[in-house]
Amino acid sequence: MNLFRLEFSNKEVTELTKFSKPVMGGIKWSPTNDFIIFGYNDSNNMQNLDVWIMRTDGSDQRKLLSQREGSREGVSDISEDGKLLAISSDYKGNIQAGIFNLKTEELTFFGNNNYEEFAVEISKDKKYLIALRNYKATIRPVIYEIDSGEELKLNFPPGLVSGPKLTADGKNLILRLNSSTLPNSLISYNLKSGEITELIPSPINELEQSIFVEDEYIEYNSTNGLTIGAILYKPKNIQKGEKLPALIEVHGGPTAQVLRTFSIFSQILVNKGYVLLRPNFRGSTGYGKQFRELNIKDIGGGDLEDIAAGVEYLKNLEYVDSNRIGIFGASYGGYMTYLATTKKPDLWKLGVASVGITDWKLLYKESMPHFKYYMHSLLGKPEEESKLYKERSPINYTQNLMCPLLIIHGKNDPRCPISQARVFIEKLKENGWKEGKKGNKTYEYVEFDDIGHGGYSDPNFRIRTFKAMLDFLDRRM
Repeated sequence: MNLFRLEFSNKEVTELTKFSKPVMGGIKWSPTNDFIIFGYNDSNNMQNLDVWIMRTDGSDQRKLLSQREGSREGVSDISEDGKLLAISSDYKGNIQAGIFNLKTEELTFFGNNNYEEFAVEISKDKKYLIALRNYKATIRPVIYEIDSGEELKLNFPPGLVSGPKLTADGKNLILRLNSSTLPNSLISYNLKSGEITELIPSPINELEQSIFVEDEYIEYNSTNGLTIGAILYKPKNIQKGEKLPALIEVHGGPTAQVLRTFSIFSQILVNKGYVLLRPNFRGSTGYGKQFRELNIKDIGGGDLEDIAAGVEYLKNLEYVDSNRIGIFGASYGGYMTYLATTKKPDLWKLGVASVGITDWKLLYKESMPHFKYYMHSLLGKPEEESKLYKERSPINYTQNLMCPLLIIHGKNDPRCPISQARVFIEKLKENGWKEGKKGNKTYEYVEFDDIGHGGYSDPNFRIRTFKAMLDFLDRRM
């Protein structure tokens, strides 16, 4: 919940803050070694996040920046002389990048607020602010001249960018470039000429790049007049009249988004002949503050309708078999898989729920303090929102399940404990379901002894998980 300092010389740990709510956001130690910047919310508005400052010994703590009640501000960089902060704030609706002058306490924002833009870094000479623009599931670099506010025009290729850094001489931008058909490559972009030099190529090794399928950004209509952005993958060379199975992948978070980046598992699925839809349902980032907050106290409500609307979109594609549509996801995506297959059971041929949530009240009881705070921000406190916690818990709808379900969970999960899977399975058994690889009212369960919440940084775990899912999909779809 709080912020600590570790002294390298003697390994002494000092607690710097003693707050009742968690320190969050970017924590920055000043290059001049005299202050620390951190994020904290001392208001009752759970969506609020302010910028705070204190000395490196924890003294003189004070709120430095708060645009308005309910807005979220954060710091991503401090200039080398400790005088300027690179700020991101959503107080105008979309996240906007800006510069805060610590001496004058003047705040200047850049751009027209038509896009989500995150501040990344201040150049060494304090001439430029480097930011990232998030628009329709793509991310591109943006450079603003700090004094004039002018945007430098970059002739940049399509793709998803991460980790932009200016070289010491300020002449080149070093960054990772990624696309649906190309994993990360490290490139240098010359600001004057626009020339791109590949420093480290994409590690596709012996794989033929021709097997990778380009994604497509699409939009479809949902309830409440919302337009939902999504990424669509479809196999190459679909024959006329061919009807293919389709899958909807629900991302985690839910305060996150899917981007048009390289996804090895998406490529595996589409090469296996599946159509894949990856929606950014309400509650996702990248589409402004209002859209991001639409699922607050409506978890498993409007966002579930967005998933159902995605099914209708798939059914209207001439190459999709409307009787063979499945759903899968991990973490919040696992939760949505449980919920969608039990509350809208007639939509699905199958489901795969990984490290998901089935019982919000049980999850709250077993959660760590900082995650309880996050649940307060999404659902409210359980003693005040008991009905909502119950209504949006899949465990209360197991009697409705109609399709086979593959459940995957790790024993060492601190975020969504193993009990979430186990209590759901017990409820299935009470309703006449049994574990098995074929037959009606059968589910399948994979429990990993050596994995926590996902473990996707472990290639061996990814291979095991992918194989289990593919085996299930191929047999059951």
